[in-house]
Amino acid sequence: MAKTILFSAEEKKKIIDEFTTTDISARKLALKYNIKQTSTIYVWQNRYKQKGIAGLIDAQRGRKAKINKEVEFEKTKQELEHLRREMQIKEKKNKKLTSKVKVMEKYTASLVKE
Repeated sequence: MAKTILFSAEEKKKIIDEFTTTDISARKLALKYNIKQTSTIYVWQNRYKQKGIAGLIDAQRGRKAKINKEVEFEKTKQELEHLRREMQIKEKKNKKLTSKVKVMEKYTASLVKE
């Protein structure tokens, strides 16, 4: 029996991004990344849409162990880093759009004056 491959939240996000930004089918991606079930990609995509990167972090299976504060801290730290990167990207896009709006406003104002 083949061993199940565990993907990190970042790897899952990469696969979801590849799925949504390319024309590659979920079946082909499942084969490419050695994912047993094609539906797994859809499950990851839905979890990401609902909960963000936190939804891609695997819950522990089996009996609940005592909370390891270091592990929880590391998960929270990873999520925070990911959110900061996303925020930086969105801030850059926002600046670009704001500058485009200003240019369009100036152009429109010059047309009105004429």
